Amino acid sequence: MKRLSILIVLIFIIGVILYLWPQKQTTSPTLGNQHWTIDFQFSESEINSTSFASPQPLNLAAITKLLSQRENWEYQFDDYGDLGIIVTQIKDKKNGEDQKYWQYFVDNEQPQVSVDKYFPANNAHIIWKFIKSEL
Repeated sequence: MKRLSILIVLIFIIGVILYLWPQKQTTSPTLGNQHWTIDFQFSESEINSTSFASPQPLNLAAITKLLSQRENWEYQFDDYGDLGIIVTQIKDKKNGEDQKYWQYFVDNEQPQVSVDKYFPANNAHIIWKFIKSEL
């Protein structure tokens, strides 16, 4: 009886640990052709709108890097390992200038996940804004 009780408690604890264990990827990529609309808001008056397509799922860090290469813009980021990647420069705008930072929004919402872990849904509208942080 005592062994059975210990076994049940152990199974319960393992179940709770597995349920609460943090997931490495918070969004799931969808297979197949992908298409996105991306706006880069460098300032109130300078906005660059473009579209991007890929035959495979890509995270937002890869999409932004490829678009920066296509436009011949500078693109820099900091990699914080398990915490993820933070984009620090697009074109001539670097994080910290005038207390502004690169932040991204998808369909008018700001995901709370790093760009390397975020796989935008097909036909998503992504906006990169160089703005003061609200955090």
